[in-house]
Amino acid sequence: MSPAPLVSIVIPTHNHARFLGEAIESALAQGSVAAEIIVVDDGSADDPAAVVSRYPGVRLIRQKNAGLAAARNTGWRAASGAFVVFLDADDRLLPGALEANLRLHSANPGCAFVYGRYRLISADGTVRKEPLLVPIGADPFASFLRGNAVGMHGTVMYRRGCLEASGGFDPALLACEDYDLYLRISRTHKVACGPEFIADYRMHGRNMSRRYPFMLDWALAALRRQRRAARGNPDYRQAYRDGIRTWKQYYAEQQLGRAWTEPTKRSIRDALLIGRRAPLLVAGMSYRALKRRLRRRR
Repeated sequence: MSPAPLVSIVIPTHNHARFLGEAIESALAQGSVAAEIIVVDDGSADDPAAVVSRYPGVRLIRQKNAGLAAARNTGWRAASGAFVVFLDADDRLLPGALEANLRLHSANPGCAFVYGRYRLISADGTVRKEPLLVPIGADPFASFLRGNAVGMHGTVMYRRGCLEASGGFDPALLACEDYDLYLRISRTHKVACGPEFIADYRMHGRNMSRRYPFMLDWALAALRRQRRAARGNPDYRQAYRDGIRTWKQYYAEQQLGRAWTEPTKRSIRDALLIGRRAPLLVAGMSYRALKRRLRRRR
């Protein structure tokens, strides 16, 4: 009889069969940790089953397209590991990722989840950037009110019991369902982070995270669900206000930068959409950017 898996790795996929094999192989290359791998096909039009069939022991679950949150819920509910990792089909785990996060859990008993660092990679797997770790503060809830300290969901390892008690991901959220979960869990549980690189976040033409007005709307929607919880604590109220501004500033910077460097109809339209959500902020940023450009032309 095979030993019970210590970690379950859930890989949701929707039309990402071209990357899926690499994601599965990165999960299989996790050394001595007893892990099960579950691929959830969320109504793909390509053929993830053909990819999964190349890897004996990897389990495939098919469902009608219901969105990323629902696919993740399907995966963890079918999982049997004491810990759960969610790896998007276009990303990959780094060698030793599971061992690193298990050590973090062992060193920080009682944590609902832990996370580490990640690398940004191109579609072909070339490393582009290594973002700095955003450490979790003494009060995890306050930290998440100020923004998403995790950065990449694939670096997170959940304790299964805490994930189950939380109810999992909310399918009503079309994006930022992971951020919503961090906020809900961190209100009542400890969180820890470590300096090890855990996963690679692949950037390609179909990343949802590059739809900046869309992502801003859902980040703010997740944060505003915590307005009542933040209201009774002065520190939380300030962290909540900081979070609203942080999200607006981050996505405004990303979108305006694209509009300057890629002045297409879509990028300009999206900049105007961001401007409606944060008019004073975008006006100030645009004015400063224009001044810098004029100064360089002199």
